[in-house]
Amino acid sequence: MPAVFIGMCAAVGGGVLRDMIMGLPVAIMHVGSLYAIAAALGCLVIVVLDAFGVGLVIAAIVGIAVTAITRVLAVIFDLSLPEQRRLHRRRVAAETGAIPIVKPGPEDDTLPPGG
Repeated sequence: MPAVFIGMCAAVGGGVLRDMIMGLPVAIMHVGSLYAIAAALGCLVIVVLDAFGVGLVIAAIVGIAVTAITRVLAVIFDLSLPEQRRLHRRRVAAETGAIPIVKPGPEDDTLPPGG
């Protein structure tokens, strides 16, 4: 399991560094990108194949393919985790005015005067 964690951190860290150097918004922060999930899945595939005795080069090629396919499918079919999708919808609704932003007025203060 440590190998999966290290691989995922390296993949995500490299992507973050690339985006920062290019002056782009960090891809992992985009809602619904499945960036870290794809990296973790690819690392997990490498670890499992290695545990079953598959050569490391073959396991790495399969892991890279799984990661790339996961990312491509997530982009093509707009796949995301349920929590990410809910946050995205809430943000879009707030930005477009579909959800009114309620700000407490002076009459809503529950603090006593001077407190």
